[in-house]
Amino acid sequence: MRDQRYTDEEVIAAFAQERPDIVIDPNFVVRVREKLSTKNAFIFKRAYMQKKWFAFGCVGLAAVVLVVWGVLTPERTLGAELVYVEGAVLYRTGGGVWQEADVDTGLREGDGVKIIGEGKAIILLDDGSAVRLNNDSEATLAALDPEHMQVVNEHGQVYTRVVKAKRLFDVAVNDTIYRSLGTAYMTVNTDETQGVEVYESAVAVITSENSQEEETVVPEGSAYYEVHVEAPATVGEVTVLEAAAVKADEFVTWNQDEDTEIASVQDEVEPKEEEKIAEEAATVVREETKNEVVAVKEEVKEQVQEIKKETKDVIVAMKQEAKELQAAATPGVSTVSRITLTADAPEPGHVSWAVDGNLALGMDRGVRVLFSKTPNPTLGSSLALPVGWKNYSKIWPKEGTGTYYVRVCEFLGDTCGTYSNEVTVTVIGSGATGEYFDKSAGEWKSNRSANGPAASSVSSITLTADSPEREHVSWIVNGTIVQGMDRGVRVLFSKTPNPTLGSSLALPVGYKNFSKIWPKEGTGTYYVRVCEYLGANTCGTYSNEVTVNLVAPG
Repeated sequence: MRDQRYTDEEVIAAFAQERPDIVIDPNFVVRVREKLSTKNAFIFKRAYMQKKWFAFGCVGLAAVVLVVWGVLTPERTLGAELVYVEGAVLYRTGGGVWQEADVDTGLREGDGVKIIGEGKAIILLDDGSAVRLNNDSEATLAALDPEHMQVVNEHGQVYTRVVKAKRLFDVAVNDTIYRSLGTAYMTVNTDETQGVEVYESAVAVITSENSQEEETVVPEGSAYYEVHVEAPATVGEVTVLEAAAVKADEFVTWNQDEDTEIASVQDEVEPKEEEKIAEEAATVVREETKNEVVAVKEEVKEQVQEIKKETKDVIVAMKQEAKELQAAATPGVSTVSRITLTADAPEPGHVSWAVDGNLALGMDRGVRVLFSKTPNPTLGSSLALPVGWKNYSKIWPKEGTGTYYVRVCEFLGDTCGTYSNEVTVTVIGSGATGEYFDKSAGEWKSNRSANGPAASSVSSITLTADSPEREHVSWIVNGTIVQGMDRGVRVLFSKTPNPTLGSSLALPVGYKNFSKIWPKEGTGTYYVRVCEYLGANTCGTYSNEVTVNLVAPG
C-alpha cells in the first residue's frame, strides 16, 4: 500500500530542503529509495511530507521508529532486559565475570545469561521477542542487529518467542543454525540431546553440510535432532512431537502459559486499522532542525520504554499473584497407600517407582525424590528433586560420587504424605558408568577391560589447528575409537606445552572430529592435544601437539 499523493522525488526533495548535507551523500538517497519500496513506505512518505508529530499507539509508533531510524542511523543494535528471574541466575557483559542477575538487569549485544541448578529466566528483547532459559541453561546474545538477531544456546534448553517482523532471527547450537520462520520454538543443547522442537509455525535448519537454499524445514508440531542418545534413529530426520511428551514437559507447558499471558495483555491494547495508523503517522516529523529531529527520537524511545514497562509490570503482577495463591494453599490430603522404589532402573544411576493410589493434583504437588549420603533421607533434611508426576529420576552426585540413600515421597505442598522404601544408588559421575546399551541384544554391556580401562585400538591421531574455522581444531583417527558411554576423545589444552589428562583442561567430545578451544585461562596461546579416551580416567594414544591463539570476543 503506497500513498500516491507524493512521488519518490518529492520526498527526497523534502529531505534536501532540511538536510542538504545528508542528501549530498548518494548512499543516503539509495537508502531513502529502499525505504520507499517497502510495505511501510506509505507511512514514511505521508508522515515526512506533512511534517507534524502526534503520539499514537504501540503498533504505529514502532513502524515509524523503524522507518525514520533506519534512514538516519543505519548502524545500530537493539538492547534487552531480564524481566523474570527464578533461582540462581547469573549474567555477564561480553566475556567478563559472571555476576548475580535480577529483574530489570539491562543486557546488550555480546552479553550472556545462565542458570545454575534449578531456575528460570526471561529475557525481553527490544523488538518484543522473548528468550527463556530452563534449569542449568546458558545463552549468549551474539547479535542484536534489527536486521539479523542471533542467540547462541551454549547449554541446556532455550525457548524463543519471536515477534513476526521483516528480519532474520537465528538460534545457534554448536555449528547448526535454527532460523525462525514463525513464532515459537525450543532448542536443546545437552550431552544427550541437541536439536530443535517447533511449537508454532516452522523453523529452518542450516548446518555445515547444507546451504540456505538447501535448508531443512521443520514444521509446527515436529522436531529435528543432530544428537539424540535415547533415539539415534531420529538423528537428521524430521519427526512428529508426541502430544503426551509435550504435556509432560514442565518447561514447555510453562512457556505455553507465558505465551498465553502475553497474548491476553496484547488483546487489551486497542487494535488500529492500517488506514488509521497511516493518518496518525502523517503528523510524525515536525518542520524543525537536526537537533529537533534528535529530540523526537529520544521522545519516541521514552514512550517505547514506558509501553514495555507497563507490559512487564502486568506480567510480574500476575506471577506474584499466582505465587501468593500457591503459598496460601493448604497442604493436600494423602491418597497414596504405598510407594515401591527400585534402584538402577531404567538404567544405572536412576531410580523408578510404582504408586498405589492417586497423587494429589496441583501446581506444587506430585513426587519429591529425596537423596543423601546418610540413611533415611526426609523432606527438609536432604537433597530433594521435584519431578511432578513422573515415575523415574536420575540421581546426581551433588555431594560427590559414592553411595546415596534414596527415598521418594508423595508431595502435598510444603509437606510429604506417604514415603517409599529406601534404596541405595552408587553414583560414579555423569555418564561414567563404563557401560553401553546394546540394542540388538537388548541389554547393558561393559566396555571396560579386566583391569578397568578399555584396550587401545588406535595407532595414531593427526591433529590440525584452526580447522574448520579460527579457534578450532580437527583430527583424523587411524584406527577405531572404543565405543561406549564413557569413551571417545578428550581434547586437552593448556597455557603450557605437552598437555596431558589430569594436568590440563579437558573437553569430552564423544566421537566428533573437531572442537572449539575456549579461553578458560584467559586469551593468548594454548597448547592443544587430543587423546583416545579409554575410561577410568585413562588415555590411550595421544595426537601431535598444535597451538591455537585465542583473542577476546568481538
